[in-house]
Amino acid sequence: MVNLDDLNLELLPAYIEGLLRSGAKNAYFVNGITKKGRLGVLLLVDLEDERKEEVINFILSEIGTIGIRILKDEHISFTYLTDVILIEINGAKFRVKVKRRKKGGTWVKAEFDDLKRIWEMEGIPIAALKSLVEAFVLMEKSELSVNLCGKSVRLKREGSSF
Repeated sequence: MVNLDDLNLELLPAYIEGLLRSGAKNAYFVNGITKKGRLGVLLLVDLEDERKEEVINFILSEIGTIGIRILKDEHISFTYLTDVILIEINGAKFRVKVKRRKKGGTWVKAEFDDLKRIWEMEGIPIAALKSLVEAFVLMEKSELSVNLCGKSVRLKREGSSF
């Protein structure tokens, strides 16, 4: 954890990229108010101990600070499964990875980059695709055909063929 003030906020995306290249698993900048009412940013970095030195060196050389607070935490991870959904839209074929919780609940999440590729190529809004794909996974059907935003869309679970 690093408390930062006097920081150019336009550089935050570049800092996150640099932190990830240095070995961080993830990085977060959180806006806040520091002592004397100054605006500040709290940097939180998730990393393995063996990558600590590389990440600290990046923070010191690129971001700058007078100190770093290291917090130990306990991470609880949940088991999930990854389904692959095959999608055909007017003859074009795509694959979308979807994560879902292995036990209990109805949590599902379609992979953003896969949805974005379909949006870029077919023009179907990402939110509509996300809703359709995630609902399809929850329905536990093997195949579904719908009209979405004026386009014929077929979904199948991987292992099936069109």
